[in-house]
Order: sequence, then C-alpha cells, then structure tokens
Amino acid sequence: MKIRLQPKEEIENFILITIIGLMEGILNGSLTIEQCENRLLSPYSSRLLTQVSVDDRIIELVDLGCELEDVESLIPEGLNANIIQIKDRAGELLKRKSESNIINEGINWIEDIAKTTLEPSGRGLENELIQLYNVSTMNLQEIHEKIAGINDYLGKCLWMDFEVTSMNGGEIILSGCIDQSYNDYAIEIEFKSPYFVSTLFSWHTDTSVPFISLANKEEVVEMNVRYRVEEGNYIFKINVEDYEKTPIYIGASKIDYRIINTEPFA
Repeated sequence: MKIRLQPKEEIENFILITIIGLMEGILNGSLTIEQCENRLLSPYSSRLLTQVSVDDRIIELVDLGCELEDVESLIPEGLNANIIQIKDRAGELLKRKSESNIINEGINWIEDIAKTTLEPSGRGLENELIQLYNVSTMNLQEIHEKIAGINDYLGKCLWMDFEVTSMNGGEIILSGCIDQSYNDYAIEIEFKSPYFVSTLFSWHTDTSVPFISLANKEEVVEMNVRYRVEEGNYIFKINVEDYEKTPIYIGASKIDYRIINTEPFA
C-alpha cells in the first residue's frame, strides 16, 4: 500500500503513531516482535530514516524496537518494561509535537490513502518510506550493468591487485592497482549503504574470470543465516586468485565504480 503524506513532520507523526500501535500490539498479543520488525522496527528502516533526516528521537525509538528480540531471548522478564518504555516515549514525543502545533490537523490520512493505488508491499512501512522520500535501492538491471562495466574493464587488464581503502557505515571502497607498492589506483569500486562485509583487506585477482558477480542461491542462503540480510540489499561476491571458494562477500544496496586509468598497462 502506498501512503503519500506531506510534509515530513506529518510523516514523523505517522511513524510515531505506528510505533505506539506496534508496541500495543505486542503487549496485547495481536502482533509478534517479528511482525513488527517486518513492518518498521529494523536496521534497514533506521538507515532510511537517517538518510532523510527524520527526528533523531524517532530513529532512537526504532533502534530500541530493533533490540526487542534480543531482550526477549536474553532477559524475557524485562521485555514488557522495554515495550512500555518505547510506547510511552513515542506518546510523549507525539504530545510535544502536538503542543508545538507541528501536527497538521488539516491532513486526513484516510483520504490520502484513498487517493493512491493499493498494492501489496513485502517490506511494509519500509517500502512506504522509500516511496515517500524517493530513497531507493538500485534495481537488478542497474546492478547487472554496473557489474558488467567492472568486469569488462578488468577483463582487459593483465592483472589487478585490490585492497580495501575505505570501510564505514556509509560505504566500502575497493581500490585496484597493478602495483600495490605505489598505490597508483586504476579503478575504485564503491558499495553504498553496506549491510555486512566478509573480506580480506588485500588480494590478487585473476582477471581471466569475472571479478564480481551476485551470490548464487546457496550462497545467499548461507549469508542470510550468518548475517540476517534484510530486503533491499544485494549480496556481491568477489573473485580472489588461488581461492577455490571466494572469501569475500559484501551486502549493500548500491554499487558504483570509477575508472581512474583507462590504460594502466600502457
């Protein structure tokens, strides 16, 4: 279902009310924690909200909701107290916004919903956030085009050595050169909004085979078991020379590359 609410403050109010409803649903047994994670309470939602500068206090509540499953397994006797705390904090924040006249009483959400096309959404509210803010992952065709561009360039090279030159919550950058002693990079590959990485920090690449591809079905299952990869992320695998099975997997929502030297062997 697509819900188009404007301005951003109204969307924040909608999220707060959703959080209150989810917490009440867990308390009365009508919702499970997993169902709430599928709708809103996930690191993926938190990253989207951060990207579009939603109120930090709301993001903190989403992050606390992400921890409920751990609380349930580690200290189950404290679960209800944590849920009530999240619910109360969301209610208090909503009340403050109302008192500050931030809530736009002229917006009728039902009318807004009725004006849109109803369609199933596998990501729940995460999908609505993507629609609302125009924050999207790359589609599969775009991913394949980037992969093809990288492999086409490296396939024309005699060899290429790679190393991880940047790694943080916003990006992972792999830089390739023909001589690591000079760090004269020929290509940079950027993975944006990474979800996980399993990697070496430097390696040699056999350019006679494709450098990068998407993980196959069995590998996707294995990575999901290890890292619980969320929807919206692609799992990339990197070819490493002398390894029968690649040791490098990266989960990310986007990929891009920059060719610095078009003829590194010239």
